[in-house]
Amino acid sequence: MYIDVLIQTIHWTGFIDHDGDDNNDVFSGFSNCPPTKLTPDQDSKPYVKAMSTGPLRLLVEMTKYKFGGALFKAMKESEFYHLFLQRLLRLVGREGINTNDGSKLGPMARKILLKVLPGIKLEKRLDTVKAKDLLEQTSRDSPCQFLGADVSATTLNE
Repeated sequence: MYIDVLIQTIHWTGFIDHDGDDNNDVFSGFSNCPPTKLTPDQDSKPYVKAMSTGPLRLLVEMTKYKFGGALFKAMKESEFYHLFLQRLLRLVGREGINTNDGSKLGPMARKILLKVLPGIKLEKRLDTVKAKDLLEQTSRDSPCQFLGADVSATTLNE
């Protein structure tokens, strides 16, 4: 249960103030979003700070320790694990197109992905073309092609 909550904090994050922007169109993607779906991407400073000092920081720190592997193994048992991977992949893609959240959270997402998906080649930032392709393949409206039973580590590197 605690693992699910940690994962949901990352993939099902509620709308965090877009620097005082009262744009209701931005908020509409968050209302009535079930926990079995990915919430829209966010790039506000408060969101980036919350993620970079909270759940993503915790997971990056866990990559440094032997017992971190036990946490990542337990996370794989969650029914939301595929959404967790999808969010991390989206952050990597957004890093490649230079969004605020991607620039700050993408490197953290890459560190985590390198630990949870051994063999994936994400040591460095993706170029813009690969990043856009990754974002298209991990969109909220389509099933993520990378997240089947056999996650291909080479697909991103072709």
